Amino acid sequence: MNRSAPRPRFASLLLALFLTACGLRGESAAADAPPSPEVMRALVRGVNLSTWFTDREAPNIRPQRWYADASDFKLIRKLGLRHVRIPVSPAFLEDPERPSTLRGDRLAELRQGIAQAQNEGLLVIIALQPSSAVKQRLSEEAGLAALEAFWRNLARALAPAPTQLLVFEALNEPELEDARRSRVVMQRLVTAIRSSAPRHSIVVAGHKFSGVAELAAMEPLPDSNLIYAFHFYEPHNFTHQGATWGWPMWAKFANWPYPSTPEAVAPLLDAADPEAREHLAWYGEQRWNRAKLGEWLDQAGLWAAKNEVPIWCNEFGAVRDAMTPAARRAWLTDARELLEARRIPWSHWDYAGHFGLVTGDRGQRVLDADAVAGLGLSLR
Repeated sequence: MNRSAPRPRFASLLLALFLTACGLRGESAAADAPPSPEVMRALVRGVNLSTWFTDREAPNIRPQRWYADASDFKLIRKLGLRHVRIPVSPAFLEDPERPSTLRGDRLAELRQGIAQAQNEGLLVIIALQPSSAVKQRLSEEAGLAALEAFWRNLARALAPAPTQLLVFEALNEPELEDARRSRVVMQRLVTAIRSSAPRHSIVVAGHKFSGVAELAAMEPLPDSNLIYAFHFYEPHNFTHQGATWGWPMWAKFANWPYPSTPEAVAPLLDAADPEAREHLAWYGEQRWNRAKLGEWLDQAGLWAAKNEVPIWCNEFGAVRDAMTPAARRAWLTDARELLEARRIPWSHWDYAGHFGLVTGDRGQRVLDADAVAGLGLSLR
């Protein structure tokens, strides 16, 4: 017998160790690879499903309007959209009596929604959306550790889903003023997700409310399988006119034109709310138009090219409640065409809410003609 050859049992052990090492290397390589072509193709155009898994305790939230079902996903797919972004609050899933565990009934409801979307071939992005109070505690170790633990549990529960049909978004709008602290938070949450779902792509974003300026200030993280997101609502005083949340002054804005010039706003000044007049006049002087929107989006494109990472505009839209249909359609058209000209994938905010793509209740949805036209969609 050749003593240099391993005994059969020892040889089997060596083979097992070798195969295990190969498997680990393969898993690591998958995690280190950039987002797959399938994921990036699906990100090209999609829509947000707001409120469904975030504001269950809020007043005036009717499930028939805000919660999606299988018929909604069929409609979304027929419009040519390829993905849905679903914000999820930890408060929806956490068991109040056992904070370290997820509520089985709530998790089953989320899984059902994900499955309905995936049955239509849609990519699903699960975006973590805690309350502002929870986000403010992320500047403290205890607050961040709690969110890490939540992500480990949620990612573990959802990780069996195919990587080409499910993406995790670490945190929507961190609301942290310090860009460096926000980056630490993103890195820690990415690590927590990776511990349970090493192969899935993860979305990260800049500090505060994750606009273009915050993206441009962000230093990329040491992980290749990431997508860098930003929101685009420029100018906010136009896109958020009539909003009853956020800045109270927005509720006093109505019928602002787009594009804006001093001449375009002049006929509206006398009828405007007295507190709103100076803001309306300034909006006219700023001359917001297609070229100015393009300058903002160029900043995002240049940052992505410099850092050689993929970017995604995961929110853009305009409140329809107090806006003229023509102005909303014009802004949506310009924003969408400018994004597409720069090959930046997008997700419209939102589906059935104040920025909505549809009106009406589940099973009786009516397409918003201006949103459909502005987004370049049609039923297929």
